[in-house]
Formats: sequence, structure tokens, C-alpha cells
Amino acid sequence: MARRRKTIPKTRYPMNLEKSYLGALNRLVLSWKKKAQWYSDYYLKNYMLGGALSIDSNDDENDPHKIERLSALIALMILAIKNSNSKQELENVATQFVLSVNSFSYSNVSAQARAISSQAIESNPTIQAFIKAKIKENTAYITSMRDKYVAQLQSDIYRAISEGKGATELTNAIVKRTNMSYNHARLIANDQTGSILAELNKYRATHAGFEKYLWQSMEDGRVRPKHQILDQQVFRYDDPDGGDDGQLPGEPINCRCVAMPIIDD
Repeated sequence: MARRRKTIPKTRYPMNLEKSYLGALNRLVLSWKKKAQWYSDYYLKNYMLGGALSIDSNDDENDPHKIERLSALIALMILAIKNSNSKQELENVATQFVLSVNSFSYSNVSAQARAISSQAIESNPTIQAFIKAKIKENTAYITSMRDKYVAQLQSDIYRAISEGKGATELTNAIVKRTNMSYNHARLIANDQTGSILAELNKYRATHAGFEKYLWQSMEDGRVRPKHQILDQQVFRYDDPDGGDDGQLPGEPINCRCVAMPIIDD
């Protein structure tokens, strides 16, 4: 029966890195909210009549193009949100995160490799290519989250207009959409932390000489039933059907389990 030697350090989950990435993503979302709220307070709410958005051009004979003006303001708001962060800023957020997870992986697996008189690979063309790909992937996730935010917020605003909602509904729409983006950011941070760590750890562990791993859950109330069953089970790294239907610990959505490298006695 394969067992983990006591001298092999445990695989750690970088909770602080996940939280740091989430914090960076949340700051981006907050910057979008501030732009939306500013345009709402200083421009969009000026189109209120009797507590509801006026979309009837006959309401103001001196402004027969009210709807066109309102649409232009909404377009300006969307543009302001998209321009609130440059492409380089978004890429920098992704880069810092991915590089941090890579450093964490190297440090952890290095200690495990030394326990079997081996060494972990710090960097090579394969790892560098993986890092670059993950930076691009995470930059795309952030960009997509922003674009989804503005597209859905725009729909929320036009819906409020068509339903004759009041100024309060505009604020509610912004708050609701922002909270949904916060949830989206949480999903990205958790998913990417676990999946990137899993792949880097596997690559380094197998090249250091480990062939098997033990599935280690967080062992708390949030562990899904299937992973409670997988907890403490041993799998081969090269088994395409091992783990959670071929997925390593940390790869499934919302999973913080880790793979503990083991050797046979």
C-alpha cells in the first residue's frame, strides 16, 4: 500500500494568493462601479420626471431628442468604464498573480523533492510557455468580466427606462450588477489558483521523481461529497482517469484540494 513518508513536506494551498488576487479583481470591479454611479448621479438622473425616467420626447418641447441624448450618455458611461483600466493594467494584475502562484509552487515542491534527494525544476521552456499562456488566459477572463459588466448594466438601465422606473432603480441596478461581478471575481480567483497550482505542482513533482499522489481535501464543511470520498486516496499522476474523473486536486471548479506527492516504501 502506497504511503506518504512523514519526511515529505505537505502540499500547501496558497489561500493568501487567492485572496490577494480576489482583492485585485474586486478593486477593478469597484472602479467600474464608481464610473457607473458617477454617470448615474450627474447625468442619467437628470432625466427623471416625477421619480421615473422620462423617455417621452413630448415631455420637453425644448428637447425633442431626449432619448438620443440619453442613449449617448449611456454610451459615454460604457466607454468610461472600459477605459478606466488600460489593457496593460489588466495584464499586470494577471501577471503578478500567475508569477506568485508559480513561485509558491516551486518553493513547495522544492522542499518535497529534497526529501527524496531530488530537485524541482524552477524554470524551463515548458514552464515559461505555461506561465505566458496563463497570463493571457487570466487577462482574457478579466477583460471578459468587464465587458459582461458593462453589457449587462446597459441592459439593466434600458430595462429601467422601458419600465418607467425611478432614480432608485438605477442605483439598485448598479449595485446588483456590481455584486454579481464580485461573485464572478471570486470564482475566477478560486478556479485559477487551484488549477494553475495543480498543473505546476504535477509537472515539478513528476520531473522530481514522484509517480503518485494522495488526494488531500481541506477537511472542512465546504468539501463537496465526492471529494470527501476521494480524500486520502492514492492515484498515479499519469492516470488519465484518476482523481476526479481525470482532474487533479484543485482543478474542479471551487476546489481547494491539493495533491500530496508520495513514494512507495
